[in-house]
Amino acid sequence: KQINCSHTHPRMSSSQKELIRCSRPSDVLIGPGTSFKDHPGNLYFRDFLDQHVSRSLQIVHDREFIAQSVTLVMDLIKGQCPPGRFLREDKVSGMWYDADDCAMKWVKECLRRELKKQKIAR
Repeated sequence: KQINCSHTHPRMSSSQKELIRCSRPSDVLIGPGTSFKDHPGNLYFRDFLDQHVSRSLQIVHDREFIAQSVTLVMDLIKGQCPPGRFLREDKVSGMWYDADDCAMKWVKECLRRELKKQKIAR
């Protein structure tokens, strides 16, 4: 499922976005499918999500838990040295731009997917 970043305006021209030439290993790359799954920042993100959900499956999974988990994950990524960012690829230039405005929604969906996957596995 593709995340709609309504605040980012995907149709905005490359000249209107602050473009980033190179992603860092600490960045999490957001995009459709599995094209970025092996990027170091994405591997770190998925590993943390997996461990966090595994430790937390006994907790009641309500909105407050998910909201706190999203904040925890976002803070973890941004608290690295160098700080991680949530980036999307600009389709016109092929460069990256900061997708922080849709990252919370994306992290929430990833968290819900991981919760569902681990509940089924039990």
